[in-house]
Amino acid sequence: MSLELDIFDLESPNAELCQLYWGFDDEGEFKLSVKQISENFGISSAELLKIVKSNCCAFSTSVFCDCCGEAYVYANRSDYINQQKYNGNITCEDCINEAQQSESLRKKAAIQAIIDNNDYELSVGALTVKQAVFLYALIRHSANENLTGLNEFRLNTSELFSPDKDYSIKVLKELHDQDTILIDPDSELEHITLLENGGFQYYIDRVKWFLPLSNAYKNMNQFISELDNSITSMSFIDDAYEEVVELCKEVSLQECIGYLNFVLSKHQLNFNPGEKTILAINKALERYSVSQVYNFIWRAGRDAAAYYMRSHVPKKQAANTVVGSIERQIERAEANDWEVTAYRRVYSLQQSQVSRVLFNLLLHTDDGGFGLTIDKLL
Repeated sequence: MSLELDIFDLESPNAELCQLYWGFDDEGEFKLSVKQISENFGISSAELLKIVKSNCCAFSTSVFCDCCGEAYVYANRSDYINQQKYNGNITCEDCINEAQQSESLRKKAAIQAIIDNNDYELSVGALTVKQAVFLYALIRHSANENLTGLNEFRLNTSELFSPDKDYSIKVLKELHDQDTILIDPDSELEHITLLENGGFQYYIDRVKWFLPLSNAYKNMNQFISELDNSITSMSFIDDAYEEVVELCKEVSLQECIGYLNFVLSKHQLNFNPGEKTILAINKALERYSVSQVYNFIWRAGRDAAAYYMRSHVPKKQAANTVVGSIERQIERAEANDWEVTAYRRVYSLQQSQVSRVLFNLLLHTDDGGFGLTIDKLL
């Protein structure tokens, strides 16, 4: 038996319970089972363990903490039995907690150092069209209820931030790289990992953010109000028309990529859109609206799934036929001057916050980026 029992008060009526609970026979086995002790004293097993824990400690005489050297304290009989199978020392709970607290402090210090070294002051007047649209969309998507910062991006599962998941992460990284948003030290620290060089890495969708506002703003509410006025005033269209056009093209492209991924996933076909796909969709968007391009994409996905089932080819090979199918459909539609039927949005791909800020607020349309071609929007 590698155990030493310390009963806090030998005169206590609970001392006998402690001795019975931790009592061994000559062969090193527990004399009485927990059930026998509980029945003898008319208490439950849970009550027994609670009494034992509050009236004594069982120390190991062979297992010690590598950090502080203190003897290991057994939590219960099961813990004792398990530890007999383990050869070597451990790190005690107190030392683990102390190490975790120390690591948490170092993580907060690393984040705070980034904040202290940042000299960028966020103001509405200095934002580009893209920054303004992306930031306002993120605020609408992730702002906390008190309007003091932004919650973890992943927490809002009820609405889309952008048409495509990968695009959403790209936008987050872009805003962060430009210091438009900074990591909040109050983020959940388990999502942040310290690096040997003193820096840290993190899951970008699992940290909180705050805005490094200029001193001109009393609070985030004032900044949001000014940002909303700037976006809805039509001034961006007058002052940065080409930027608005390019952003409309970019978001429309992502609408189509998001739908393409959706359609292929429904057919259980994996596909990673590349430059060839982007080129084909952009060409389609020169003449057709997003809702009409949905038509081409849906048919291409259907034909790829049929090809897979009919010819028993690998799924990747079937998925790779999509781009060519879209191109052929466009060519035929243009050659025959067909009226391409516009599709509706699917429930799981409703209008995103980025699209709403750009097409509804900035351009004053009702989801115009979906049903209209870009030349009719501007």
